[in-house]
Amino acid sequence: MTKLMGKAVLTTRKIDVATYDIDFAGVVSNIVYIRWMEDMRMAMTRAPHNLPLVSLMGEDEGVAPAITKTEIRYRRPIMLGDDVQCNAWISSLTNRRITGEYEFYTNGKLAAHGKQEGCFINIKTKKFARTPYSWIQIFEDTLVTD
Repeated sequence: MTKLMGKAVLTTRKIDVATYDIDFAGVVSNIVYIRWMEDMRMAMTRAPHNLPLVSLMGEDEGVAPAITKTEIRYRRPIMLGDDVQCNAWISSLTNRRITGEYEFYTNGKLAAHGKQEGCFINIKTKKFARTPYSWIQIFEDTLVTD
């Protein structure tokens, strides 16, 4: 498989900032962005895209995605009471690697851009596994061309 690139499995969600998300300076703590990224990854596994995470981890395949790198570029603070929206997508997929990207907007302006790289592992052996064909198909089927 060659490297697939673009915006696939595009998912958008409104995020509510909670009081426990803010730090002593009154802004959303940097660790919260990582939790929000996890929430968005899980949102990609639900309708309408239905990335088959649970079935992958089951007896049939025994494969799970694993995050190997997380980057976040902060552009403006998000505060309690701000309207926050996150757009997330898979931007790259190869035989053994996957990259997801995240854009966090506050009041219509880009507040942060995140990127996570990962791979797939065999749950039993803990060794690298090939990207499941079902994920390649969903990537190709949902690819957005600009």
